[in-house]
Amino acid sequence: MERLRSLERACDPVTVDIIDGIGVQPGWDCLEMGAGAGSVAYWLAERCPDGKVVAADIDPRFLDPRRAGNVEIARMDITRDGFGEASFDFIHTRLLLTHLPQRDEILRAAASWLKPGGYLLVEDLYVLPMDEADPALREVIKLLFDVILVHGADLRWGRKLPALLSQLGLSELGLRTSPLALGLRDAAELMWRNSWQQVLPFGVGTGLVDPAEADALTAAMDGPAIDPTALIFSAWGRKAPA
Repeated sequence: MERLRSLERACDPVTVDIIDGIGVQPGWDCLEMGAGAGSVAYWLAERCPDGKVVAADIDPRFLDPRRAGNVEIARMDITRDGFGEASFDFIHTRLLLTHLPQRDEILRAAASWLKPGGYLLVEDLYVLPMDEADPALREVIKLLFDVILVHGADLRWGRKLPALLSQLGLSELGLRTSPLALGLRDAAELMWRNSWQQVLPFGVGTGLVDPAEADALTAAMDGPAIDPTALIFSAWGRKAPA
């Protein structure tokens, strides 16, 4: 839960600003794909009181069905389940698809779920080259992402998003990039630290992380080094109106 909350603190300001710029309307039907702890879904529910928000997640235990009457919580595996064509006026997903091998297919499906004139906003990672990382943090960064890669992630997929949205026929394309750094002692770093604590046991158990080095690697994040580890690419587009 703490990892999800730190992710919200790091990323919600940019997400909300982009959605504000898109101009969601009170009667829109929205989909939050990979809803996590629900901050964006509940924000959309307030902006769309005459519509509905589907908060979809494979593990919706952190979502509260009593918090907003127009939020529908859907327990679903987005790699296997979907929605009908032209179901939503607005679809958002953040830091989800880069982790899924079926990412391109899911993106294509999401575009089909848009109503005419609807918007799709996708936010995902682009990890900067490891050889340019700060030497004091390089091994921490490398191991963090090596563990994630085991599950079929593509940690540079975010850069492809504008081109992919264009290929899907969306127009009025927009793009924003936001840095995620280690060493700045901000919400983004807290997100990285919580992610590290989550993946560390898996890394040790699979041999990717030497148990004798685990404490030293964790301690490296407490040093003075600063490294802009990754960018979030936020890309959006609109389906042609009817």
